[in-house]
Amino acid sequence: MTLKATTINDVIPAIVTSVSDAVSYGVYDGFPRPKPGRGTTKYLVVGAESLDDDENFTMSANMQQEWRGLGAVAREETLSVNCVAVGIADSIANARSNANDILNDVKTNLAIHPTAQTYNALIDQVTGVRSKNAYGGAMVQVEFIISVKARIRDA
Repeated sequence: MTLKATTINDVIPAIVTSVSDAVSYGVYDGFPRPKPGRGTTKYLVVGAESLDDDENFTMSANMQQEWRGLGAVAREETLSVNCVAVGIADSIANARSNANDILNDVKTNLAIHPTAQTYNALIDQVTGVRSKNAYGGAMVQVEFIISVKARIRDA
């Protein structure tokens, strides 16, 4: 039996699947390649702290663990998965509305138990809202964190 060091590699794909199965826009595991084309009004990137520089590394997720239980036979893990909701529209206000729609979709469609070992998945915090006007419209990126708890038994 192989013991897991963390559940990050299971949780990120589970989040992508649970949300993408419920929405009609793109949900990506990391930076999308190629980037969504013209006519895209919103998309979600799971596993990225920001989309400013897709040529360099970005923080995707982190975790903390603590031994728990009688005889310390299990580890309690708290995962933080970085995400970016992107809204594109004719104005900053409309682009921000599109990005906020994504947060509502994530809240509604995020599986409370993304995997068999995890529970209490939720949007934990919004870490930033970035806006810019661009030729022909505007873009807003809402950077947020999904937190998930896990119990990993070693025995």
